[in-house]
Amino acid sequence: MKKIKFIALGVFALLVGCEDATDIVQPGEFLEPAAFQNVDDLQAGIFGVYSSLDNSAVISFTSIFTDEVSIGRANGGQGVTNDAVHLYNLTPNTGAISGIWYNTYSFINRANRLLAAADAITPEMGEEDAYNQVRAEALAMRAFGHAQLMTFYSEDLTDPSSTGIVNVDFVPELGAVLPRNTVGENLTFIYDDLNQAESLFLGLNSPVMNPSRIFINEDFVRALRGRVALYTENYPVAEDMADLLLADYSVSSRTNFPAVWADQSTDGIIFKAERVDGNGAIGGVWNTNNSTAGGAPVYELSREVFNTLDNNPNDVRRTTYVDPTSVISPTYMTDVNPRFTDILVIDKYPGDPSLSSVLINDLKIFRAAEFRFVKAEARINDMDLTGAANEIKAIRDNRYGSPAALPVYANAQEAWADVLAERRLELYLEGHRYIDVSRLASKAGVTGYDRDDTDCSIAGLANCDLSVTETIAQYWPIPQNEVSATNNVVTQNDGY
Repeated sequence: MKKIKFIALGVFALLVGCEDATDIVQPGEFLEPAAFQNVDDLQAGIFGVYSSLDNSAVISFTSIFTDEVSIGRANGGQGVTNDAVHLYNLTPNTGAISGIWYNTYSFINRANRLLAAADAITPEMGEEDAYNQVRAEALAMRAFGHAQLMTFYSEDLTDPSSTGIVNVDFVPELGAVLPRNTVGENLTFIYDDLNQAESLFLGLNSPVMNPSRIFINEDFVRALRGRVALYTENYPVAEDMADLLLADYSVSSRTNFPAVWADQSTDGIIFKAERVDGNGAIGGVWNTNNSTAGGAPVYELSREVFNTLDNNPNDVRRTTYVDPTSVISPTYMTDVNPRFTDILVIDKYPGDPSLSSVLINDLKIFRAAEFRFVKAEARINDMDLTGAANEIKAIRDNRYGSPAALPVYANAQEAWADVLAERRLELYLEGHRYIDVSRLASKAGVTGYDRDDTDCSIAGLANCDLSVTETIAQYWPIPQNEVSATNNVVTQNDGY
């Protein structure tokens, strides 16, 4: 399957080239009819959109900026010079932020081009299912792109009148300048795409079979709808989606958990973005050659994350996230140079052993565990603290060597804090930490990021635990080039 798909991606790349969202063309300059003449062409083309579905840059930035990682033994200035995002430097000129903005709009543009081409094609008899499936996949991916942008670049996800991102459901003409929409308009746009996609999926004569979890179907739609609803505090919809998904997907077992991250099991995965030889290596964000102490780690587990995991040595996440070649110093706090005596190698993305390249793993976009947390948050919102506790226990039961104790929360703040703490462990290095702290910190009574003092000392960071009241901990800036190029039609976020 991987080899066949890789070939299809290469064909599509030749068809569409490398234009991104800022390289906008006039209608007819990109000749969709020349590239897409029938349903077979659309089916080949959709793989090119799949290839651009990517949250690796979000994972990378989030891990380096927040309290997920620390400076590694082989770090040569990454994260502490130039953009210096590990030192909480976040401005409209930060390269990672600009890259995510432009690459996500490039992804959206690919989906829009395919949808525009599909509008000009009439399927022949017997091709209706294939045609509608491609359209559903493209709509779902366009919604994913907009949701990802809205999550990080909107000023307030819970306020429909707050400034959001730019809705784009067409291929703009050269020189088009599009102002930002409101969060409410973003939500309407995203939900419309998801509703259309779900209707198309459910209308297929044969459902999309997805044992490999690399193809989009109605479960992807429901997962995205549930995540967006949670982030915008629409708890009834979020919980409904969680219930639908958890009826069909279980949290990955303790036995299978390590294999999930080596891409040898799909246990607990709802959807993942497949990566093959020649694609970017997500494990290369933190490790240079391989995920061992001898593989030149650039970033390592934060000491706070490690300490939490190490408090429960039976937690399978301890042995999955931390490579066994790690050098663990019991005196790291007083070591003269802990960067070289305390080496906590990240092994969550060890590389798929079936590939010839190292450190390449599929990107896990939606997992069942996330929707246990979704349901927990909905239960807290309804003041059902025991119900929330049962959801957290369901995660821990599948991570510990024996059934976990049922948490007991004295109040909602304690419950929110436990959700935030457990999300930090279970969803570690999956791109959630920034938005989780942004939206949950005040409810959980958390005042800032939680970095170990030693980690901050190694990095030379005076302001160790960034306050969550700081603008840079709440939402990202719009890239300065985008604001300048549109003469402030695309407005900058407050505080930047």
